[in-house]
Amino acid sequence: MQHWTLPADHSAERLARDSITEALRGDGVDAQAVDDVVLATSELVSNAVDHGQAPVRLELETRAREVRVTVSDGGTGQPSPRVAADGAPRGRGLSIVAQLATDWGWERQDGRLHVWAEFRTGGAAGDS
Repeated sequence: MQHWTLPADHSAERLARDSITEALRGDGVDAQAVDDVVLATSELVSNAVDHGQAPVRLELETRAREVRVTVSDGGTGQPSPRVAADGAPRGRGLSIVAQLATDWGWERQDGRLHVWAEFRTGGAAGDS
């Protein structure tokens, strides 16, 4: 499992995307799965920065043909997908995650909100 502590600003999304991309490519995960995981991770991190409280933490776990990303923060909200108004620039993050991931959810643990998403991969994640 890999862990990162991210800044509590919007530079966190780029750091998360770069970190996840490098880790998954290093594990031999196929390009389409990497793109899906990276996009969903960026959405989860953006939500943590916008609605949560620092510190924002990112975890990546790779298993045979499966990847799990968890983003945690000190927020007290209850994540749920919403329907964004036509033309609205925001409000689609969890809907995107739900479409890309095979499963996603959230839990509270140790006073922190943990939002996770799981993905099937076509690559060698966790097989090495």
